[in-house]
Amino acid sequence: MQPYGQYPQGNQNWRGYQQWPDPGDFFYPLMPTYTGKAFFVLVLYFCGYFPGLIANIICLLQALDTKAQFGRSPYGLGCLTFLLIMFTVGLVAIFLLMYFMLVHLY
Repeated sequence: MQPYGQYPQGNQNWRGYQQWPDPGDFFYPLMPTYTGKAFFVLVLYFCGYFPGLIANIICLLQALDTKAQFGRSPYGLGCLTFLLIMFTVGLVAIFLLMYFMLVHLY
Protein backbone atom coordinates (compact mmCIF):
# COMPACT_ATOMS: atom_id res chain seq x y z
CA MET A 1 0.00 0.00 0.00
CA GLN A 2 1.35 3.40 -0.97
CA PRO A 3 1.42 6.30 1.49
CA TYR A 4 -1.18 9.00 0.95
CA GLY A 5 -0.41 11.28 -1.98
CA GLN A 6 2.24 9.11 -3.65
CA TYR A 7 1.79 7.28 -6.92
CA PRO A 8 3.05 3.75 -7.45
CA GLN A 9 6.47 3.30 -9.04
CA GLY A 10 7.40 0.74 -11.70
CA ASN A 11 4.98 -2.09 -12.43
CA GLN A 12 3.02 -1.91 -9.16
CA ASN A 13 -0.71 -1.97 -9.63
CA TRP A 14 -2.55 1.34 -9.45
CA ARG A 15 -6.18 0.97 -8.49
CA GLY A 16 -7.13 4.46 -9.59
CA TYR A 17 -8.43 5.89 -6.33
CA GLN A 18 -7.15 7.84 -3.38
CA GLN A 19 -8.42 8.12 0.15
CA TRP A 20 -9.87 11.58 0.64
CA PRO A 21 -11.05 12.96 3.98
CA ASP A 22 -14.75 12.88 4.63
CA PRO A 23 -16.27 16.24 3.57
CA GLY A 24 -18.44 16.21 6.69
CA ASP A 25 -15.35 16.40 8.90
CA PHE A 26 -14.99 20.07 8.08
CA PHE A 27 -18.37 20.89 9.62
CA TYR A 28 -17.95 19.10 12.97
CA PRO A 29 -16.37 22.09 14.73
CA LEU A 30 -19.69 23.90 14.21
CA MET A 31 -21.53 21.20 16.16
CA PRO A 32 -22.61 22.41 19.63
CA THR A 33 -21.18 20.78 22.74
CA TYR A 34 -23.22 19.85 25.79
CA THR A 35 -20.46 19.44 28.37
CA GLY A 36 -21.14 22.83 29.97
CA LYS A 37 -24.85 22.08 30.08
CA ALA A 38 -24.09 18.72 31.72
CA PHE A 39 -22.11 20.50 34.45
CA PHE A 40 -25.00 22.95 34.92
CA VAL A 41 -27.43 20.01 35.21
CA LEU A 42 -25.17 18.43 37.84
CA VAL A 43 -25.29 21.64 39.89
CA LEU A 44 -29.08 21.76 39.46
CA TYR A 45 -29.40 18.20 40.76
CA PHE A 46 -27.77 19.29 44.02
CA CYS A 47 -29.97 22.40 44.25
CA GLY A 48 -33.13 20.39 43.69
CA TYR A 49 -33.91 17.01 42.19
CA PHE A 50 -36.84 17.95 39.96
CA PRO A 51 -35.27 21.06 38.37
CA GLY A 52 -32.17 18.98 37.62
CA LEU A 53 -34.25 16.15 36.18
CA ILE A 54 -36.26 18.48 33.94
CA ALA A 55 -33.12 20.29 32.72
CA ASN A 56 -31.39 16.94 32.13
CA ILE A 57 -34.24 15.62 30.00
CA ILE A 58 -34.44 18.85 27.97
CA CYS A 59 -30.67 18.96 27.33
CA LEU A 60 -30.58 15.24 26.54
CA LEU A 61 -33.35 15.64 23.95
CA GLN A 62 -31.46 18.57 22.40
CA ALA A 63 -28.25 16.49 22.28
CA LEU A 64 -30.09 13.57 20.65
CA ASP A 65 -31.55 15.97 18.09
CA THR A 66 -28.04 17.25 17.36
CA LYS A 67 -26.86 13.65 16.95
CA ALA A 68 -29.65 12.98 14.46
CA GLN A 69 -28.85 16.18 12.57
CA PHE A 70 -25.08 15.70 12.29
CA GLY A 71 -24.95 11.89 12.32
CA ARG A 72 -22.36 11.95 15.10
CA SER A 73 -22.58 12.16 18.88
CA PRO A 74 -21.85 15.64 20.25
CA TYR A 75 -19.55 16.15 23.19
CA GLY A 76 -21.46 15.90 26.46
CA LEU A 77 -24.10 13.41 25.28
CA GLY A 78 -22.52 10.66 27.35
CA CYS A 79 -22.32 12.97 30.37
CA LEU A 80 -26.01 13.79 30.17
CA THR A 81 -26.93 10.13 29.77
CA PHE A 82 -24.74 9.18 32.72
CA LEU A 83 -26.32 11.87 34.89
CA LEU A 84 -29.82 10.73 34.01
CA ILE A 85 -29.02 7.10 34.79
CA MET A 86 -27.14 7.81 38.01
CA PHE A 87 -29.67 10.24 39.44
CA THR A 88 -32.66 8.02 38.66
CA VAL A 89 -31.28 4.53 39.23
CA GLY A 90 -29.02 5.79 42.00
CA LEU A 91 -31.91 7.46 43.81
CA VAL A 92 -34.00 4.29 43.66
CA ALA A 93 -31.03 2.22 44.87
CA ILE A 94 -30.49 4.56 47.84
CA PHE A 95 -34.16 4.35 48.83
CA LEU A 96 -34.11 0.55 48.56
CA LEU A 97 -30.93 0.40 50.64
CA MET A 98 -32.47 2.63 53.30
CA TYR A 99 -35.65 0.50 53.32
CA PHE A 100 -33.75 -2.76 53.77
CA MET A 101 -31.58 -1.23 56.49
CA LEU A 102 -34.67 -0.08 58.39
CA VAL A 103 -36.38 -3.46 58.01
CA HIS A 104 -33.38 -5.43 59.23
CA LEU A 105 -32.36 -3.09 62.02
CA TYR A 106 -35.77 -3.08 63.76
